[in-house]
Amino acid sequence: MVATVSPTQATDFGLRIVTDDRHDWTKFPSLNIIAEPGAQDYREFILTNGTNKSQSLQLGIANSKNIDGVVSIDDETEAFAAPFITFSENPVVMAPGAVKTIRITLRTPEGFTPFTESPYLLITPPGSKVPKKAPAGKLTAVLPVVNRVAYPIFIGVGDYSDFEINFDIDKIDFESTSDGNVAKLWIKNNGVLDLQVTGSIKFQDAVFEGPVLGPFTFKNSVVSPDSSAFVLIPLPEEITETEWRIFAEVRSNGVIKTKIFVEKVSFSSFSFFNLFIFILIFFVSISTLIWSIRQFRRRPATE
Repeated sequence: MVATVSPTQATDFGLRIVTDDRHDWTKFPSLNIIAEPGAQDYREFILTNGTNKSQSLQLGIANSKNIDGVVSIDDETEAFAAPFITFSENPVVMAPGAVKTIRITLRTPEGFTPFTESPYLLITPPGSKVPKKAPAGKLTAVLPVVNRVAYPIFIGVGDYSDFEINFDIDKIDFESTSDGNVAKLWIKNNGVLDLQVTGSIKFQDAVFEGPVLGPFTFKNSVVSPDSSAFVLIPLPEEITETEWRIFAEVRSNGVIKTKIFVEKVSFSSFSFFNLFIFILIFFVSISTLIWSIRQFRRRPATE
């Protein structure tokens, strides 16, 4: 079991997600918790008190809301999964400089209808001001919430097979950028979890064969669930505009997919917009030329 540092770091405490080899999704430092109906499963995270004072951290599962493009915690509604989530300790009482491992467990009744949800793990240090619901018909002053940390979490209930890694290598494109020529390798994520991928491509002349150039690699890219995305792979000058046999390999958590493309590589920056501008300029030029010729013919002969 390996503790992998996550990017979440508050002023007063740090959080790390523990990874292990129990499932595909527990090998990554993303807080994905999945259990089958009537069973239970868990993830663990490590909290560190980075202050010289004792702290009592309140843990919870919260929804988010979007108002005019601003995402914030919704304190008025409860996440659907909240009743099925328990913590090994809550609140978490921590001495100055202390480190604690907390287990978050998901358990639903037998025969429970499968569902997925993406709420937040909410960590509330002491002294935070949380809005309270007012009695019906009465006004209330809402105080600002300070120092709370919301960490994204995925909660899933269903057969484990429904959450396995499932992806395809789709297609490959090429383009020229200000930093040089690149390949765009498209990957389709057919699963319900974020797909973390690494991989490479190699080139061989499709006509004369010869040596294989590469590998040209990419690392630590993420494809969202049920969507396609591309990774940019810088290419050297040896990859010229000709026909190539391209060997693509994509890896995700031990699952390896390969695909061979035979492509006429072109780094042209062609676009329909550029074509439209070119055609427009062409017709304006022709029209101007015809108008000029007609004007010249209408001039009286010089005596």
